Parts: sequence; structure tokens; C-alpha cells
Amino acid sequence: MSEEKSTYKRILLATSIFGSMQFVNLFFSFVKHKLLSIFIGAEGYGIFGMLNSIVDLIKSISGLSIDNSAVKAIASEENSDFNAQVVLKLSLLTGLLGCLVTVLISPIISKYLYFTYDYWYLIVFLGLAVFFKQIASAFNAILQGKSFFKKLAKSNLIANGLGLVFTIPFFYFFKKDFIIPAIIITALVNMVVCWFFVKKIQVLNTFLSFKEAISKGKEIIYFGSLLMMMSFLPLLVNYTLQILINKQDGIENVGLFNVANIILNTYVGFLFNAMSLEYYPRLVSLEKDNSKVAITVKQQAIVTTLLIVPVVIFFIGFGEFIIQFLFSKEFLEVNQLLQWAVIGMFFKAISFSIGYLFIAKADSKVFMKTSLGFNILYFLMLYFGYQIGHFKGMGIAIAIYFFLHLTGVFLIAKKRYQMVFFEKKDIVLFVSQFLTLLVALFIMRLSPQIHLYLIAILLVLSIGYTFYEINKLVVLKDLFKK
Repeated sequence: MSEEKSTYKRILLATSIFGSMQFVNLFFSFVKHKLLSIFIGAEGYGIFGMLNSIVDLIKSISGLSIDNSAVKAIASEENSDFNAQVVLKLSLLTGLLGCLVTVLISPIISKYLYFTYDYWYLIVFLGLAVFFKQIASAFNAILQGKSFFKKLAKSNLIANGLGLVFTIPFFYFFKKDFIIPAIIITALVNMVVCWFFVKKIQVLNTFLSFKEAISKGKEIIYFGSLLMMMSFLPLLVNYTLQILINKQDGIENVGLFNVANIILNTYVGFLFNAMSLEYYPRLVSLEKDNSKVAITVKQQAIVTTLLIVPVVIFFIGFGEFIIQFLFSKEFLEVNQLLQWAVIGMFFKAISFSIGYLFIAKADSKVFMKTSLGFNILYFLMLYFGYQIGHFKGMGIAIAIYFFLHLTGVFLIAKKRYQMVFFEKKDIVLFVSQFLTLLVALFIMRLSPQIHLYLIAILLVLSIGYTFYEINKLVVLKDLFKK
């Protein structure tokens, strides 16, 4: 088997492993969000989303993205187990720091969320969720860095299932009053399950003091603090948008915005989650060989776009049915955002593949500048999109933003690393796939009696084309046997 086919096979195998697990996770997610839409409604979703954003913000700042920088350190075969120990110790420290930060700013959070300082004592308990999430992220980084992809997928699967079992019944009885306990319990379950899988690979046997961990982990901390900006800024943008929407149109509209993010990131973007777990360590192992890196980026972009286009067509054509199925009629307004925003996922499929290059090369100057610039652009476009066209304006803004993001990262990477990522035939493939999505949008402007049949035909043709093209890259029959 040629090296090119071997790489495509590895990409698709990793995608199939995580993708199959993701489908089960999507089922858990469906059950969770469907029941929550009934038990707590749009207003509850607004509170739930804002509290989760707060936890993620605090974790991002206090955690210094050590879990992300750890993947690079652990992926290198030299001192892999020792680096894993360093990461665990550092995560314990940053987790405790996150708890302290939560306690200190709890009155501020209470004021912004509930418009009173009186609920600060409830926010304090979210510090536990920050701590549990920080430790769980370190465990996941160890599994990812050591390429234990099946263990990582299984741990996420089991954690999501148990989190569902331990929280949903209580929402039935306590409704919105159970939101904070649910966030804490979910984070705790995730940490315990991840610990169970990491314990099996025996990296916890070496004793390491906190002082030694800080001394030996300076590079991990430095690189992580740079990555922290990348993870923190999107969370800050998302939280700021929620605050502005809440002030302008109320917490129910925040709930609708959060549902849109859930659909885009969970149900449309599940492919990105499945692929990134294998793609990033692979890029790290090749980052010194620019020719191999360029080929790897191209291969990842081709596979991702082929897989994402049928998903995007499905959400363009059947968005209203999907929203009612996943949530309820109360959230149908989200489709105005969704129908346009999913187009942005096509551009993200390509920019996603290129963007990881900056992180794999630890090119701090580039990813700091691009992260800051693109997040400011994202915030401005979504804010003014919302002001001009409400949720539809936001959806169009998301689609345009990801096109600009793709253009930007492509030109920067090409100039900085002198790489040629795509051949003429690759460009033809991308353009033809994008034109297919434009056809889908045009079909949706026809009468309801016609567009459902036509979009169904287009979806079947797109799925067939995806299978045809992937079968040329790697024989699917052999892949299924594997």
C-alpha cells in the first residue's frame, strides 16, 4: 500500500472510531437536550448556557491550556510518561487556582446573570466543576498524546452516558433549580471515568513533587499560556454575545443562541471533534518536515470536506424537522441562523486542517496574532449581524466569517512556511462541493411541496459522491474489514 493511501486509511480509521462513538454520544446528547427543552425551556437553556460558558472561561484562564500543550509534550516518545506526570501535577494546581478564582468573582457573576449579588453563594459551587474539568482534561490529554484513541473514545462515551443518567431524572423534579448541581455532577463523572482509563495505562506510578513539576514543566506552561489565548478568546466572545443578547432581548433569546451553538458544535461539528483527536498528534510528529506536513494538511482537508458536505445539506434541507426532533417548536426560530451558518462549516473544514499547523509548529507569533484578530472579527460580525438581521443575520455572518478565516489562514500559512497545500484537482473538488451547497440553498427557496423532494435527491447524490471519492482514496471494503 502506498504511503498516501496508508495515510488516508489512518485518517478514515480514526474518524470511524471516533465517529461511531460520536453517533452514540449524539444519541445521549439528543436525549439530554430533548428532555431539557421540556423541563427547563428556552429561559432555562439561557441560564444553563451562560453558566457553562462561565465555567469554561474560568477553566481556560486558570488552566493555561496545559491540557492542550500537554498533547505535544506527551506525543513525543522521549520522556512521555514523565511529561504525563508533570501535566497531572500542574493540572491539580491550576484546578485549585480555578476554584479560588470562581470564589473571588462569584458576586460579579451573580450580578451579571441574575441582576443581583444575592446568589453569589450558588456560583461558588461552580468552582468544583472547574476543578473536575481541569483534571479530566489532563487525563484526556494523556490518552490523546499516547494515541490511545479507542480508550479516549470509550471514556467520553461512558462519561456522557453516566452524566445523562445521574442528572436528567433530577431535572424532572427540580427544573431550573438543578442547573448548577447538574454542571458539577457532569464534570465529576467525566473526571472519574477518565481517571479509570488513564489508571490502566500505568503512568501514575512515578512520584513527582509539585515543585519538580513546575520546574520541569516550564515549557508546557509557556506553550499552554500561549494556547490559552486561543481557547479563551472564543469563550469570551461567546459569553459577551450572550450578555449583549440578554440585555437587549432577554434570557430566552440567549437560550435560542445557545441551542444554535449546540447544534453547530455537537450535531454538525461532530466530525471536527472526531478528527482533531488523531490529526493534531499526527501533525506534531511531522512538524519538522514541511513537505509531509503540506501533504497531511491536504489529505485532512479533502477527507473532512467530503464528509461534511452531506451533513451540511441535511441540515439545510431538514433544519426545522431536526430542531423540533432534537428540542421542540419553541426553538424553531434557530433555523434562521442554522440554515446559513452550516455553510460556514464547509469553509471551516478546510481552515480547520490548515489552522492546526500553527499549533503543531508552536508558532506563537502567528497563532497569537491570528487568534486575536479573527476573534475580534468574529465578535464584530456576529454582533452587527444580530443587530441588522437578528438570528438570520447572525447565520449569514458566521458563513462569511469562516470564508474570511479560510482565506486568511491559507495565505498566512502559504507565505510563512512556503508550502503548496492544494493541487488544481483539489481546488476543483472544493469548488464543486461548494456549488452543491449553493444548489441546496437555492432549492430551499422553492415551494415547500417541491423543495423537500429535491433536497432529498441532492442529499442522496452527495452521499453517493462522497463514497465514490473516498473509495478512490482508500478501498472502503478493506477499511470496513479493518
